[in-house]
Amino acid sequence: GADLSVLRAGPHDGRLVLCLHGHPSDAEGCYGHWLLAPLVRAGFAVLALDMPGRGQSGGAPLRTRSEHALERGGAVETVAAAVAAVQGGSWTVPVAVVGYDWGGGLA
Repeated sequence: GADLSVLRAGPHDGRLVLCLHGHPSDAEGCYGHWLLAPLVRAGFAVLALDMPGRGQSGGAPLRTRSEHALERGGAVETVAAAVAAVQGGSWTVPVAVVGYDWGGGLA
Protein backbone atom coordinates (compact mmCIF):
# COMPACT_ATOMS: atom_id res chain seq x y z
CA GLY A 1 0.00 0.00 0.00
CA ALA A 2 0.91 3.64 -0.21
CA ASP A 3 2.94 5.34 2.48
CA LEU A 4 0.32 7.62 4.04
CA SER A 5 1.16 10.94 5.62
CA VAL A 6 -0.67 11.71 8.86
CA LEU A 7 -1.27 15.10 10.41
CA ARG A 8 -1.17 14.51 14.19
CA ALA A 9 -2.45 16.81 16.92
CA GLY A 10 -3.44 16.53 20.56
CA PRO A 11 -2.43 14.36 23.50
CA HIS A 12 -1.17 10.83 22.87
CA ASP A 13 -3.51 9.47 25.52
CA GLY A 14 -6.65 11.24 24.25
CA ARG A 15 -9.57 9.47 22.57
CA LEU A 16 -8.73 8.98 18.91
CA VAL A 17 -10.40 10.87 16.08
CA LEU A 18 -9.49 9.89 12.52
CA CYS A 19 -10.24 12.56 9.89
CA LEU A 20 -10.71 11.64 6.22
CA HIS A 21 -10.62 14.51 3.74
CA GLY A 22 -12.59 15.00 0.56
CA HIS A 23 -11.58 15.13 -3.07
CA PRO A 24 -9.36 16.81 -4.26
CA SER A 25 -8.23 18.23 -0.92
CA ASP A 26 -5.69 17.03 1.64
CA ALA A 27 -5.72 16.76 5.44
CA GLU A 28 -4.27 20.22 6.10
CA GLY A 29 -6.54 22.00 3.64
CA CYS A 30 -9.66 20.19 4.78
CA TYR A 31 -9.20 20.11 8.57
CA GLY A 32 -6.06 21.98 9.60
CA HIS A 33 -7.50 25.44 9.79
CA TRP A 34 -10.80 24.91 11.56
CA LEU A 35 -11.34 21.47 13.11
CA LEU A 36 -8.07 20.30 14.65
CA ALA A 37 -7.74 23.07 17.27
CA PRO A 38 -11.23 22.59 18.78
CA LEU A 39 -10.77 18.80 18.92
CA VAL A 40 -7.38 19.19 20.62
CA ARG A 41 -8.83 21.69 23.13
CA ALA A 42 -11.48 19.07 23.91
CA GLY A 43 -8.72 16.55 24.70
CA PHE A 44 -8.87 14.38 21.57
CA ALA A 45 -5.88 12.84 19.82
CA VAL A 46 -6.47 13.69 16.17
CA LEU A 47 -5.04 11.90 13.15
CA ALA A 48 -5.89 13.40 9.76
CA LEU A 49 -4.81 11.19 6.87
CA ASP A 50 -3.57 12.42 3.52
CA MET A 51 -5.11 9.87 1.19
CA PRO A 52 -2.75 8.29 -1.38
CA GLY A 53 -1.48 10.77 -3.94
CA ARG A 54 -2.77 13.76 -1.95
CA GLY A 55 -0.91 16.16 0.31
CA GLN A 56 2.31 14.52 1.54
CA SER A 57 1.21 10.91 0.88
CA GLY A 58 2.87 8.83 -1.79
CA GLY A 59 1.26 6.54 -4.28
CA ALA A 60 -1.25 7.04 -7.03
CA PRO A 61 -4.43 8.92 -6.12
CA LEU A 62 -7.34 6.63 -5.32
CA ARG A 63 -10.27 6.52 -7.70
CA THR A 64 -12.86 8.64 -5.94
CA ARG A 65 -16.12 7.49 -7.46
CA SER A 66 -18.06 5.36 -4.98
CA GLU A 67 -18.27 2.35 -7.28
CA HIS A 68 -14.47 2.01 -7.00
CA ALA A 69 -14.30 2.24 -3.20
CA LEU A 70 -14.59 -1.53 -2.67
CA GLU A 71 -12.01 -2.52 -5.28
CA ARG A 72 -8.91 -4.37 -4.08
CA GLY A 73 -6.48 -1.66 -2.97
CA GLY A 74 -9.29 0.88 -3.11
CA ALA A 75 -10.38 3.47 -0.61
CA VAL A 76 -12.16 1.17 1.87
CA GLU A 77 -9.19 -1.20 2.06
CA THR A 78 -6.78 1.74 2.42
CA VAL A 79 -8.76 3.34 5.24
CA ALA A 80 -9.25 -0.01 7.02
CA ALA A 81 -5.48 -0.61 6.92
CA ALA A 82 -4.85 2.89 8.27
CA VAL A 83 -7.30 2.37 11.13
CA ALA A 84 -5.70 -0.99 11.95
CA ALA A 85 -2.28 0.68 12.05
CA VAL A 86 -3.61 3.42 14.33
CA GLN A 87 -5.06 0.79 16.65
CA GLY A 88 -1.89 -1.27 16.64
CA GLY A 89 -3.66 -4.04 14.74
CA SER A 90 -5.75 -4.92 17.78
CA TRP A 91 -9.08 -3.38 16.72
CA THR A 92 -9.79 -2.82 20.45
CA VAL A 93 -9.07 0.92 20.62
CA PRO A 94 -12.23 2.92 19.83
CA VAL A 95 -11.79 5.45 17.03
CA ALA A 96 -14.25 8.16 16.03
CA VAL A 97 -14.14 8.77 12.29
CA VAL A 98 -14.90 12.17 10.74
CA GLY A 99 -15.27 12.49 6.99
CA TYR A 100 -15.88 15.34 4.59
CA ASP A 101 -17.12 15.00 1.01
CA TRP A 102 -15.64 11.76 -0.37
CA GLY A 103 -14.11 11.01 3.05
CA GLY A 104 -17.63 11.15 4.53
CA GLY A 105 -18.72 8.22 2.40
CA LEU A 106 -15.72 6.26 3.62
CA ALA A 107 -16.36 7.17 7.25
